Amino acid sequence: MDELEKRILNELMTYKGFRKHSQFAKFLDITPQLLNNWYQRGHFDLKILIQKFPEVSVDFLMNGTQPMLKKYVKVEPTPKEEEQDIPLENNQNADVEYSLFKELDQKNAHIDQLIRQQDKLIDENKEMRKQIGMLLEKLVNKLD
Repeated sequence: MDELEKRILNELMTYKGFRKHSQFAKFLDITPQLLNNWYQRGHFDLKILIQKFPEVSVDFLMNGTQPMLKKYVKVEPTPKEEEQDIPLENNQNADVEYSLFKELDQKNAHIDQLIRQQDKLIDENKEMRKQIGMLLEKLVNKLD
């Protein structure tokens, strides 16, 4: 792999605290095989990285240029909004970026809720399967 792209991927992985490529791939919503292909081919899907790392400078993603993170400024919240960080880059698009970040945060919260519900359903399913197994065993014993 081109050393620059490898360094960029490794720095992003470290930045998010992942120790395994499989964890990093899951975060990126790609398969571990695809991540492995990125390392082998020497390039990655920039669009995915921009979507998954909105706080990271595009210059860093493309060229490895430091600083990695965008510069932010605190914006005073309106009564209906929580305090948000808005990038200084492209100030004319700050309102659009703000609404996109807010929408993304809401969707991420919803996804987290769905994952918790899914985990609960999986646990309930396991318990029901266990109970069905015990009932079948009792039934077989009664038939004998």
